[in-house]
Amino acid sequence: DSIPLSWQQSTTNLAQGLRTAERSGAANHHIASVVVSDGIVTQGPDLKFAAEELQQPVISVLLGDTTPRLDLRVESLVVNPISRSRSATPARVRIESVGRTTGLVRVNLRLGTELVGQQTLSLSRGAAEVDFMFTPSKAGLYLLSAEVEPIAGEVNFRNNRLSEALQVLESRIRVLIVAGLPHPDISALQASLKADARFSITALVRRRDRPTQITDILSALDSADVLIAHDWPTEADNKAQIVQVIAKLERRNVPLAQFWGLNTRTENSQEWLERLPAFPTNGLDQLAREAQARVTPAWRQHTSYTFDAAFDRWIERSNPLTGPEASWQLRSSATVLATAQVQGIDLDSPLIILGERGKQRSLLVTGTGVWRQKTDAFLQTKSTVAFDQLWQNLIQWLGSQPDLRRLRIRPIKPVIEGTQAAELIATVLNTSNGPQSGAIVEATISDSAGRPIRVRFVEQQGGSYRAELPELPEGSYSYSGQALMRDALLGTDKGQFVVRGASEEYRSLTANAAGMRQLAIRTGGTFIAGPNWEEIASSILSLPSRKPRITERLLATPLARSWGLLVLIASLLSAEWLLRKRFGLS
Repeated sequence: DSIPLSWQQSTTNLAQGLRTAERSGAANHHIASVVVSDGIVTQGPDLKFAAEELQQPVISVLLGDTTPRLDLRVESLVVNPISRSRSATPARVRIESVGRTTGLVRVNLRLGTELVGQQTLSLSRGAAEVDFMFTPSKAGLYLLSAEVEPIAGEVNFRNNRLSEALQVLESRIRVLIVAGLPHPDISALQASLKADARFSITALVRRRDRPTQITDILSALDSADVLIAHDWPTEADNKAQIVQVIAKLERRNVPLAQFWGLNTRTENSQEWLERLPAFPTNGLDQLAREAQARVTPAWRQHTSYTFDAAFDRWIERSNPLTGPEASWQLRSSATVLATAQVQGIDLDSPLIILGERGKQRSLLVTGTGVWRQKTDAFLQTKSTVAFDQLWQNLIQWLGSQPDLRRLRIRPIKPVIEGTQAAELIATVLNTSNGPQSGAIVEATISDSAGRPIRVRFVEQQGGSYRAELPELPEGSYSYSGQALMRDALLGTDKGQFVVRGASEEYRSLTANAAGMRQLAIRTGGTFIAGPNWEEIASSILSLPSRKPRITERLLATPLARSWGLLVLIASLLSAEWLLRKRFGLS
């Protein structure tokens, strides 16, 4: 018997094939397996370890050339799969040589089609490693490839290149903190955000001996992704100065996080209040209000929330925030995460509010003193991780652009391996963010040279659509698509994916005689060098477990179904009667 084989896969897993053969053969009383192979394993355990799991002998028949030929190969490419734009990224490449132990070779490193590194290295004992440092210029999904240039006499070029997928993210979220006065909250927030590599922090604090000028704030805003205003603006800032800051926020779409303290003054700037999710409806009282947080159901449902009920209980028992007495009017786009409890009385007054209008996001905390919550967290739990993650999540949410797309297309896998099927999945939403059926979804896929492939999606269910792609060669690909309904454009989307070539089968072309021999020895089988079919048959017949099997079968046939036999029996009985009659024996 034989097992079904696939010749279209990108790797060879002999151990899995042998286990499958043994299981399927057990039901049919098979006594051995015969494997005909070059013994080169590119997936799964080595042959000598695979042999330990087998219960039956294996007759291993070696194919291929056991003589090493001159060959260079990229043995490994080590790189962090996630990098950031405009940040130096290290990569290490290992080159190995067969048939040549010394000499100079040149190694190239490419990000997509861009050459980002090139070095010449000297082989020592047939191997060498080289380190690269490169800086991706923009975010995206790329194919990072290391390649060693061929040398004279080399017979296999397919293993001269090795690729890995590299996801390049935008640079860290740059947070600008502007404080009206020195306050412990500033160092507490800085420490919490610096604990996460996603953030870089700049703080400008007004001091009497060194006042922060508006020009410093405007200059810092040129590179800021989020502005945290802590107890600022103050009465020291005139309307013209605030208008300049607002204009910079609007032009660069920088989200605003406002910590409203006892010194915050915005009477001269209605534009500042319009960027906040809530605003005071009466004059702000100079009296301080101590308010503890009471989380709302929206707290647990919001995308910034990742905490359990124990954290909710802690924050509700934590130290209060200090803010002015005021009545707050919520805007229609506001989401209240926590309300105030004053002297044990739950109030409707908001304490932590998020706002989202179109692509504009904002955060308002109607008090200051979060440093006391951080201290309380450490005293109770010996850790500030939960407190840190709370503000990291909120600032991350502020710094992320809201997804307003009605068409969302993604590859079923961002990295397509070898000959795996590539598919695109699309989701179409209506104006209420519900699934939209009946849309026409089309996309164009382009390789690095810009050659287009056009595909049309097939609707599945619930506003989901799928498109199968043809087999694609190794490389980076981009796609752009659109969804139409009755010739009206519903939305567009674009993205990237990479196809990594199936080069594993070409990593080595020298037959693994030692591995095939060990497979036979460790299972009690026979090793045969080359496809000698007579020797294979002889090995099977000489297996110790091979015993003759005797089969007995009893057959019965009714006389009515055999007329010849019936006539013969009748004739014999008649002859016997006549003989008896003649000789007087009856």
